[in-house]
Amino acid sequence: MSDNWPTQEEMDRRQAERLALIKRCGPVPTRTRTAQEAKPPTEREQQLNAGLIFSDRDERQAAAEAEDRLRRRRADAEVAQRDHLWQSLRNGQGIDYADEWMGSTG
Repeated sequence: MSDNWPTQEEMDRRQAERLALIKRCGPVPTRTRTAQEAKPPTEREQQLNAGLIFSDRDERQAAAEAEDRLRRRRADAEVAQRDHLWQSLRNGQGIDYADEWMGSTG
C-alpha cells in the first residue's frame, strides 16, 4: 500500500473519534430549506410539470417571433433614416458629397 493512504488501524481510530464526537455533540445538522429560500415554481415550470410541453413550445416560439418582428422593425427604421439622411444631403449638397459623407459614416 502507498505511504499516502492511511492504514486500516488509522482509519479505525479516526472513525472511533468521529463516533465519539457525534455521541458527545450530536449529529451535524443538515441544511434544510426555509420558507424564504423555497421558491414557488414559475408558470413555465408548472406547465411543464403538468405535461403541457407543446403549449410551452408554442409560447416560446410566439415570443421569439415577436422579438424577430421588433428587431426587423428597428432595422427597417434605421434603413429608412439613413435613406432620408442621404436624400437630404443629396438635395442640399449634391450626390457626390452625399455619397462621400455616407461612405465615411457607414
